[in-house]
Amino acid sequence: GGGPGESRAVLSLKECIESALKYNKELIKARQKVEEVGGRALMVKSRFLLHLDLSGDYTLTQSEPEGFEEKEYKGTVRASQRLFEFGKDTPQDVQLREARRQAVFSYENKVREVLSEVRRRFFSVLLLEEQIEIRRDLLKNFQKKLERARAKRARKIVIPLDVLRAELDVLNEELKINSLMKDQFKRKMELLQLIGRPMGIAIMLAGTLEDVRIVEEEAVQIALENSIQVGLAREHVEEQRRAMRKVIWDLMPDLRLQAGMTSGKNTVGMDVTHSDNTWGVDLSAEHIFTYSDSLADVVDDEDRVDRFARVQLSLPVFDGFETRGRLKMERAKLRQLQAELKRQKGLVELGVRRAYQSLLEAREARRIQERRVEISKRRLEIQERLKEAGRIGELEIETFRAQFFRDQDQFFAEQDNTIRAQEDLRKIMGWFE
Repeated sequence: GGGPGESRAVLSLKECIESALKYNKELIKARQKVEEVGGRALMVKSRFLLHLDLSGDYTLTQSEPEGFEEKEYKGTVRASQRLFEFGKDTPQDVQLREARRQAVFSYENKVREVLSEVRRRFFSVLLLEEQIEIRRDLLKNFQKKLERARAKRARKIVIPLDVLRAELDVLNEELKINSLMKDQFKRKMELLQLIGRPMGIAIMLAGTLEDVRIVEEEAVQIALENSIQVGLAREHVEEQRRAMRKVIWDLMPDLRLQAGMTSGKNTVGMDVTHSDNTWGVDLSAEHIFTYSDSLADVVDDEDRVDRFARVQLSLPVFDGFETRGRLKMERAKLRQLQAELKRQKGLVELGVRRAYQSLLEAREARRIQERRVEISKRRLEIQERLKEAGRIGELEIETFRAQFFRDQDQFFAEQDNTIRAQEDLRKIMGWFE
């Protein structure tokens, strides 16, 4: 319980996941990395947008001894825009795609880590709640036994040692409950930190423990579809295929074109420029405005139109097998990346199958240990009745009591192991529905 002014919240697993996606500090940081790449994309793609430039020039000329003074103002307005590109991808585009891949896959990987930890904490808190309830039931039984022992001692039916033994059982159970509640509080605080909620609130979790029910082959397929490593390797293969296709542009003629027209102070032109087998088509327009108080100022002929065109073309006839060598090199890189893709798929499949087997083993260990607890409890009850009948002493029953507690503690540990194995499998699969 908390104080009268303490905030409380009841959270489901879905609400915890949604809160983590929105408020988790690590995810916020990873999202900003993606936003950073988005800003970089704007910078790279801005070359396809309209660019406007304005420049001005002011000149003052004085002549001595006449004292003649001449002022001249000149300004230029220029608009330019890249219409499109063809040929090889520019290095900045290639680098941008790689930066985007790294940022997005890094974010997805961080999401997977955070959600997996949220689920672990959520179900561990629920498990501890169940264990606390079991311990409380045992505590009630021990308290009843203590009351009976005290009543019998009042009638001098039992010796003082029996009362002390019953009181010690109550204290031990209270100590274990306190330890479980301490552990539960710690895990709740960890859960609140993961989901970005204030740690000053008291929370209760609404939900039940669940078991993953899926066949192994289906788990492998889901993992391969969701794998971050496989996805990144597949993207690298596609990028290399694109690079191979672009090698053909090394055989293309080197074309450079400049054309346009000038009328008075206005110029309109189109340029086809070339850089590392990437051609860009740019359109530009320019207007010059001037003012001079010189008497010798000549007025431009606005009616005169000058057209200009300049074309440069070079065709590679033989490059000494350079293109063939580059193609061979790119093809070898592609095969390396394809081999890496297959390796990543194999690692994912191996990880899933191992995790799946670990889950089966954890469930079986939990089932066996649960049965051991039932048997230990039954044996202890039988020994207690024999003791009440006076057929055995306290030392004989102590062995059965200690075994029951050991079995119960081990059962709790196997329950926790099962949750851990289940969430390990989910994490590898990327399965957080």
